[in-house]
Amino acid sequence: MRLAIVTAHLDKEKTREYWQEWEKDAPLTRVEGIMGPVPAFYEGCIRASREWLGGSDLIACLHDDLAIHAPTFPEEGWVAQVARAFDADSELLLAGFGGATGLGEEWIYERAFDPMSLVRKDFISNMDKAEVHGRRVEQVTEVACLDGFSLIGRAEFMLAGFHLFKGLGIIHHAYDSALGALAYRWGGKVKMIPVRCHHAGGRTAVGQSEYAEWAEKMHGGNKTIWLHAHHAIWHEFRDVLPIRVGG
Repeated sequence: MRLAIVTAHLDKEKTREYWQEWEKDAPLTRVEGIMGPVPAFYEGCIRASREWLGGSDLIACLHDDLAIHAPTFPEEGWVAQVARAFDADSELLLAGFGGATGLGEEWIYERAFDPMSLVRKDFISNMDKAEVHGRRVEQVTEVACLDGFSLIGRAEFMLAGFHLFKGLGIIHHAYDSALGALAYRWGGKVKMIPVRCHHAGGRTAVGQSEYAEWAEKMHGGNKTIWLHAHHAIWHEFRDVLPIRVGG
């Protein structure tokens, strides 16, 4: 099983201290420019599949402001941990380094659309300061969805997911939750892999003025992009939401 990395840059020099830690861990496809994560990752997944992979191989879509810490033992690096998790479970479609065991309020479709009804519940990870974000968990654990800073899936699944989201007009926001919902629609599993890492957050996309200006000019602002994404996902995944795993 092979793995290729896809990342998207607005300004790769601003995040070099992060992505340089993992850029040589596997074949890397970079997508540069302002377009939003969904179009960028879709383009990157297509290119990575053509250049490096087959349908059963893995694509790791990583934010470029993610730092992955060096392991104590090289054979326990993140690529090895990921490969082992997928090898051990043929039903595993999607994995990452931080996720939630619940997605969506119980009343999500009992009321009119509310974007906050797509809330994640019980976030777990082995990140730096994991307790600030939720709970620290040091074992591979099934979850409902992941955080978008690390989305690693079987190539066929990742391509199908980003193709669907692009068709729904999703540019940014909540696509990570949507991938989790899609995995359950497919009858598969999603798991959190407890890799030690740090996600800076805010160094790309919404944290940069260039992105905000582009979003305002092309799509009526980031809030409009956010609201559309949540409504599209709320409407699309009523067959599987809400999701609860692990008791």
